[in-house]
Amino acid sequence: MRRTVLLFGIVALLPALAACDWLYGASKPPPLPGDRIAVMQFEASLKPAPELAGEPIAVPEPRVNPDWQQAFGAGNHVSGHLQF
Repeated sequence: MRRTVLLFGIVALLPALAACDWLYGASKPPPLPGDRIAVMQFEASLKPAPELAGEPIAVPEPRVNPDWQQAFGAGNHVSGHLQF
């Protein structure tokens, strides 16, 4: 009985030790090359292009969705242009 408990404990502990980075001395990966751009600051400086002011916007016809087959609409999570 005692041997079984010890064996079970070792087998249960092995996956936990295999996931530890400190056990194998893994280091952090090097940072990606290039410059970091602050998204929020960049977004504040965006302005609409005046030459595109007269361009029409094309939106597909709205469609009725009688029922939801899955959570979030469809399998690809794209519901399209739904009618309210």
